[in-house]
Amino acid sequence: MAGFAASVKKRSKHKNPTGNAAFGTEAEYQHCVGGGKELKPILNADSDEFKSGQGLHFTAVSSNVKVMSAIAAAHAELARARKLMESPSVRACLARMVDAFGTHGQIKRLGGTRMRITVGGLRIAPLQAGSIASGADGSYGLSLSIHITYTVYTGARTVEVPAILYVDGLTFGVGRAEISLATDSLGEQFPPELEAKLYANLVSRALAAARQYPAIQS
Repeated sequence: MAGFAASVKKRSKHKNPTGNAAFGTEAEYQHCVGGGKELKPILNADSDEFKSGQGLHFTAVSSNVKVMSAIAAAHAELARARKLMESPSVRACLARMVDAFGTHGQIKRLGGTRMRITVGGLRIAPLQAGSIASGADGSYGLSLSIHITYTVYTGARTVEVPAILYVDGLTFGVGRAEISLATDSLGEQFPPELEAKLYANLVSRALAAARQYPAIQS
């Protein structure tokens, strides 16, 4: 994509590199989603990450493919995730958890400076893109935003830098496969027209692959 640089998507070795408690409370979040067991895929593969910009102004996009052991398992997992993301009570619970833990951020050293990250004001809403996923075996999406404050300590000086992180996730199923598109942007929202185009391309390629490889549908 023009203006975007590709890199291998790396998963952090640290469970919570931000030092903020809101990103390290998985056990506490489980009661929001009811503790339902997530089905384990037989394949879970990430694409490269395509990123534009840097620092406090960037946009990034990537995709993921999960293949389940059977079509029934794939449909069950898609239905489970969709039900959770479309539940107002689940979304409200997650927002309360972020607000409760988001003010607890550890001070981390970055060279000669120190920085603390705090978060709050999480907003989650369903993202409708069913028409784009026409032909797929179901789909769902969500859009979230969260306020982030970077507090930088340099000597006797303290500077607070506010920002908003936007994250969209769009997922659809094709046979035994569950395919997702994820966009992240800091400062400004990911361009909606580009997001829709990328999602449509992903759906088209997945449907073509299912026709080429019948095992996906069995």
